[in-house]
Amino acid sequence: MKSMNNEMYEFKLGTYSFMGNKISSFGATVLLKRPSARTHINFDSVSEAIATIKDHVSKYEDKVKVDMHQDNYLNSEAGAWGRSGT
Repeated sequence: MKSMNNEMYEFKLGTYSFMGNKISSFGATVLLKRPSARTHINFDSVSEAIATIKDHVSKYEDKVKVDMHQDNYLNSEAGAWGRSGT
C-alpha cells in the first residue's frame, strides 16, 4: 500500500502530526479535504482509515454543495454578519 493524495483526501502510512512531522511508522494518517475545511485524523488501524476515506468520498459532492451555498451566503449582503471585520 502506498500514500495517496488527491482533491478529496490525503492518505499516508504511519502517523503524522498536523504539521507533517512523522510520529510513528504504525497506523495511518488521513487528511479529509473539502473546499471550506481540512480534517486531520490519525488512525491505529489502516482498515479504519480506508473506511473513513470511503465514507468521505461517498459524501464528497454533497459536502462541496454545502460549502458552495455557505460561501455564497457569507458573500451576500445577508451573510455579512458572518464575515470577519464587518
